[in-house]
Amino acid sequence: MIFTEGIFLVFFAIVFTLHWSVTGRSARHIILLIASCIFYGWWDWRFLGLFWLVIIIAWAVPLLSQRLNHKQWPLTAGITLCLAILGYFKYANFFIGSLQSAAQSLHITLSTPTLQVILPIGISFYIFHAISYMIDVRRGHVQLERSLIRVALYIAFFPQLVAGPIVRARDFIPQFNEDKTLTNDDIVAGTRAILIGFLYKALFADTLALFVDPVFNDPQSHSAHARVMATFGFYSQIYFDFAGYSLMAIGVARFFGYRLPENFRFPYLATSIVDFWRRWHMSLSFWLRDYLYIPLGGSRFGTFRRYLNLMITMLLGGLWHGASWAFVLWGGLHGAALAINHATHDIFK
Repeated sequence: MIFTEGIFLVFFAIVFTLHWSVTGRSARHIILLIASCIFYGWWDWRFLGLFWLVIIIAWAVPLLSQRLNHKQWPLTAGITLCLAILGYFKYANFFIGSLQSAAQSLHITLSTPTLQVILPIGISFYIFHAISYMIDVRRGHVQLERSLIRVALYIAFFPQLVAGPIVRARDFIPQFNEDKTLTNDDIVAGTRAILIGFLYKALFADTLALFVDPVFNDPQSHSAHARVMATFGFYSQIYFDFAGYSLMAIGVARFFGYRLPENFRFPYLATSIVDFWRRWHMSLSFWLRDYLYIPLGGSRFGTFRRYLNLMITMLLGGLWHGASWAFVLWGGLHGAALAINHATHDIFK
């Protein structure tokens, strides 16, 4: 189920009516959680078990850490387990294929099997939400939640479940403590975001796809001019598709009284690659900065370490987007560009 499908309008109308027809925070949380499970299970109900496994890990780890006088190992184990789940479902065949290719280049034959793994929709997003909650509790940025329902709703909240924005626990969970009322501002802002997002996604992105996709599917049968134009068209297609869906997510959330972070801020108006990453998929950029780049050391240990940390962050960020060496190369190019940008700025202050 996606936002541009007719069935979503029916789903949204039912959930909206149920949510505002009851009083009390807990009842509304339960309605939204049930709706989120239906929304996710609509694609393939079998993955609800995996989905809830990640939720229970995120909920249990801080509780276990508190019971053990705030030991570090539960957090390490929880993050490792979540990343292992992500790695198996998203990257297992990628790594197996890469190992086979490397072996073949050395004239070694490996009989490693190809796993029949279906990639669960939205797994990258809800794994990152789970990790955000565990780390934010550890850092004291958000209070430990004993309620499984509240932790589950943070991770499962259906507007941002399958395509973001990536919402930090410290930004979202405190909203559970608010007495929700549907204001005129919510209606106007929500409607505006949904309509603009729908225009981006259904009109611009999907129309561009009619030209771009055939060229990318069979580039050899198209002229050089068509390939160049398709490349520029893809720049627009991916922006309107992703930004449009994020806008619709923000708008839908506003109709339930929740605020999601801005995810795109006209990135193609950026004046540098650094500025670009402050505008493009901002929730991911800031997540990688706060939960990966800074813990690696950021810029605190000299110039070389700074550039190394940038490169590691962007390589993993590229791999997060997709399981292929093309995405790793893409991340490496952006990491190198960021390092050059920072170096140039330092030289020509």
